[in-house]
Amino acid sequence: MKNLIISLFILVVLFSSCSKSELEINREEIIGVWVVQGISDTLRFTSDELAYRNSMPYRYHLEKDSIQMDYVGAILHLFPPPPPFKLGYILNEDELIIDCPNENCYGFDVGSIQYFRME
Repeated sequence: MKNLIISLFILVVLFSSCSKSELEINREEIIGVWVVQGISDTLRFTSDELAYRNSMPYRYHLEKDSIQMDYVGAILHLFPPPPPFKLGYILNEDELIIDCPNENCYGFDVGSIQYFRME
């Protein structure tokens, strides 16, 4: 019985220590136009599910530390559509860093890209 009470207390402490901002994703913060300084690279999040990179359309799902992307543009019928993929991201007010971990990120270069919110 004592172990049960201690376990419940630990669970309560763990859940209460997570701030609300850590548990929730503010999807509206990412909506807008993001650009890379010095080159022609634009990433537009137009709604809470649709984004465009250099006019290529993607359906996306925002998670705590990654973005699930699914290309939804036209592809020649000779090729199967690319599979959905995940990009790592960090969002700090007017700065968005996108990280493509491998070559399976259709339409994105491998590595990190630093975007800035266009005003």
